[in-house]
Amino acid sequence: MSMLNRDPTEEILWSQKYRPQTIEETILPQSIKKQFQSMVDKQQIPNLLLSSRQPGVGKTTVALALCRQLNADVLFINASLENGIGTLRNEIVDFCSSYSLNGSRRVVLLDEADQLRADSMQPALRGVLEEYSQSTSFILTCNYPHKLIEPIRSRLTEIDFTFKQEDRIPLIKEFTLRVFDILNKEGVKYLKKVIVEFVKTSFPDFRNTLNNLQRYSANGEIDEGILIGFKNTNFEQLIEAIAKKDFKQARQWIGETPDIDFSTAYSALYDIMIDRLEGASVPQTIVTLNEYQYKNAFVVSPELNFVACVLELMAVTTFKKGLQ
Repeated sequence: MSMLNRDPTEEILWSQKYRPQTIEETILPQSIKKQFQSMVDKQQIPNLLLSSRQPGVGKTTVALALCRQLNADVLFINASLENGIGTLRNEIVDFCSSYSLNGSRRVVLLDEADQLRADSMQPALRGVLEEYSQSTSFILTCNYPHKLIEPIRSRLTEIDFTFKQEDRIPLIKEFTLRVFDILNKEGVKYLKKVIVEFVKTSFPDFRNTLNNLQRYSANGEIDEGILIGFKNTNFEQLIEAIAKKDFKQARQWIGETPDIDFSTAYSALYDIMIDRLEGASVPQTIVTLNEYQYKNAFVVSPELNFVACVLELMAVTTFKKGLQ
């Protein structure tokens, strides 16, 4: 069954069940949302590259909503699993050359496109983009656009989903209201102040926030216990170890701290550390946290991945005097 034809009410995961169905329903900065709404209004889908170093911000959701509103005939490819030349020949080309089921424009949605093989799939895709341009649009989503060869990127309109600092508060407020609505519909009891703090700490990974809330609400209630491992005070000893370049202390803290949710710990570190750093080390710190947060979704050992991140932070961070 096509992802566009699934009945959301039959989904089990909240992140799927409550996935926005239109561009208007998405939670995005207005500058980004307006670009997609313009495509809906004009009934046009250009070849797109939707990128962001941060997972869970809505790239795939936006692509699906755009296709749904324009009634497109969609081929969805998970490029992290199907990334070889065989996928191009046997699935994509066949789809592009076939007659659209509903007479509308065809769209090939390549999710996690930065996983496409650069030695075979990407060079061949370049020609397919041009050959079927009259009938088929391509939408690629990725976290690392630099992994795509330049001839591919030059044929796509790139939209960066990296949220600016001024977008942070409005989006957190909007998503918090969405979470309240979801919890009410699911009949979950909760404390508003707890949800506000949790959403703030987890931002901007919307998908992971909902997945964690669903997991913690298994007994029908969410209380302060969900914040264990997220509160800033719990990270102070780790921050101290990073500032002192004391790996032994950091490793001990990680081993002895229970219930660390490594998927959101990176955002928590960002919130705590960023204002304590010398300006010169801020960019590399952000890049490091982003990179390891992304890897967290794929690694065998999230704890080992977090330890590696902490070790790298020790190498790249310089704290302001007296703010360690």
